[in-house]
Amino acid sequence: MSMKRGAPITVAVISAAVLLVHTHRLHTRNTNALEDLRVTLSPEERAHVLGSFLACSDGNTSKAKDTVWARRAYAPMFIHRPELANYKRAIEAALPDYVVAFDVIFAAADSAVPWHCDYDSLGPFDVSFASIPRGDFVTVHANLQNRGGAKLRTLSSLPMAAAHYAVNTLTSSFGGLAALTAPFAESLGAKTHSGAEGHGHFFNNMATHAVTQGVGRVSYVVRLMRRDVVMRRELVEAASSGTLGTRRLKEFDRLLPLFAGAAMVHAGDFPWDEVSSEGASACA
Repeated sequence: MSMKRGAPITVAVISAAVLLVHTHRLHTRNTNALEDLRVTLSPEERAHVLGSFLACSDGNTSKAKDTVWARRAYAPMFIHRPELANYKRAIEAALPDYVVAFDVIFAAADSAVPWHCDYDSLGPFDVSFASIPRGDFVTVHANLQNRGGAKLRTLSSLPMAAAHYAVNTLTSSFGGLAALTAPFAESLGAKTHSGAEGHGHFFNNMATHAVTQGVGRVSYVVRLMRRDVVMRRELVEAASSGTLGTRRLKEFDRLLPLFAGAAMVHAGDFPWDEVSSEGASACA
């Protein structure tokens, strides 16, 4: 009888172990595939983005909870401009199962960007722990200029990514586990990527990453997501009003009219290239 009663527990333990192994293998496979990808932002494309950024962006307020940038332009939508058509096509060719959504440009402050995952950027989308190993959200990071020699660092550890996601979600914090991550980053296989201007690096947006100190760095990142990821209007409204995440992302207001009355839409069906660009019109 005792063996029969223990059988369901044994099956449950074995099933959980198999699931964990499968999830880890999926995460490793997707992470390795991303790290093998490369795109290049040409000097002309870099000059176009940098010039637009310097003309249009405002300084971050010192009242923000997580001011790690000196200046930032969130979702200016430059990636959908004709001037960046070649760069966008290269990204789409590298990841055909993903949609190019929006972009972010930022100038470094005088400190390093701590180990973190991009909790705020995920606000309008259906996201869970399973999104991490699936690689639902991807970033392409390139430096427009890098006078201080700063470098992107990535950490593919699934347990560390899950821990960061849990803490960020529960506390609405940016880099809340950074101090606990740094001592173990090397032993967990942290990788340091080239800081050369124009080199585009792909990585899992929900995996832990950081940028070393380097004043004079201006970086351009493009956000992608799997085409079947769900966007919800109520989450877009929450992110744009500041009730979701570590800061208000009012730029998401510009997504709302394109829902056309729908409560939800798949990211691959959303007309990202039709989102208005306030920065672009201000500089026109």
